[in-house]
Amino acid sequence: MNIRKKFKSISGFTLLELIIVMSILGVLATVFVTSYPASQRRARDSVRMTDLNQYKVALEVFANRNNGNYPNSSGADWALHANDLCVNSLDFAAGQCPQDPRSGDSVCSSTVCEYMYRSSGARYIMWSAMEAPANPGNHLHIICSNGRTGFVASFPAGDVCPI
Repeated sequence: MNIRKKFKSISGFTLLELIIVMSILGVLATVFVTSYPASQRRARDSVRMTDLNQYKVALEVFANRNNGNYPNSSGADWALHANDLCVNSLDFAAGQCPQDPRSGDSVCSSTVCEYMYRSSGARYIMWSAMEAPANPGNHLHIICSNGRTGFVASFPAGDVCPI
């Protein structure tokens, strides 16, 4: 009789309780693992938009010092982090130029992840491809010298703002 009371007072988890807890943890882990890469893509897109705004401020400072003219790209597309533009023209310290978080990769809507710039001197366009755009049809984030910012589907033609 004394032994029976001793065993009844021992408490613990039953096998059923352990199985239920493990299945709940499995479901939570599955949800986390499937949503984590998408949140990383959105975070990198936020970094891209912030970096382009940094370049916008630097370009406006450059224009204020140069009679309203921006660095001329002669109709070609320049990578913004290139030393000839970023360090020499925009006065970023060497090695401090903002670069795309996936620079050189081709995961940005089938294009290479770079910050691009085009200017005739009087106006400019900057853009970057997004990994997880809100509207998949409009995968390029564009900032124009006229103050307009938005998303478009195709690369800009010339330095005229497509927004």
